[in-house]
Amino acid sequence: MINKIILKLWRVSGYLPITVALVAGLSGWIVFETGLTTDYINELALVNPVHYGISLFLHDTPSEYITSMYFFVPAGVFLTYMTSNKEVLGVVVVSHVFAVMLGGMSFGLEVYGTSAAAFGLLAAAVVRGTKVGTEDYSQVTQRAAPIGIFIIGALGLFMIGTVSDSMVQQTPYLIGFAFGGSFESAIVIAETRGVSESDDETKSDNRYIHERFGR
Repeated sequence: MINKIILKLWRVSGYLPITVALVAGLSGWIVFETGLTTDYINELALVNPVHYGISLFLHDTPSEYITSMYFFVPAGVFLTYMTSNKEVLGVVVVSHVFAVMLGGMSFGLEVYGTSAAAFGLLAAAVVRGTKVGTEDYSQVTQRAAPIGIFIIGALGLFMIGTVSDSMVQQTPYLIGFAFGGSFESAIVIAETRGVSESDDETKSDNRYIHERFGR
């Protein structure tokens, strides 16, 4: 009996957005309570590995943090429900690190905060949601549909950015979206590779309570 209760609690814990809560909570605590700023950022920061971690939690103003959370929290919670906290963490890290690296080296931008990661989570959530919606279709459709939707979304975001007067300032968001979506697309392709129709039929009864939720 106790083992069954523990097992149920473990499965339920897979739905809890622990990664999202930690990043959002720590970032909020820093911006509202500590007053830490981004004054330390300079050209040398890009060669400091610690910078890529610290910069994720720093925001210049509370309004900047709140605006980022409008995207970060819903997309992160949805992706956690559909995948796992580990996968959400992967999307956050990939989106933010490449936004900091490419934004700093190519455009001389000081990239910080959760905005790039938020757009990465948004792209990943779109890819994963499309994949789940096509699970009754063929392997080709399960691979092509999420990637196609992601590419269309990326192009649309890029076109919106090109007509803006602050295109360069929006580059980190585009980078985060591109790498977050690419990361999730690679996972989707890996998951659908080699899955036979018999395997799909075996899992069809439990499609929405998948083993991945408990990871």
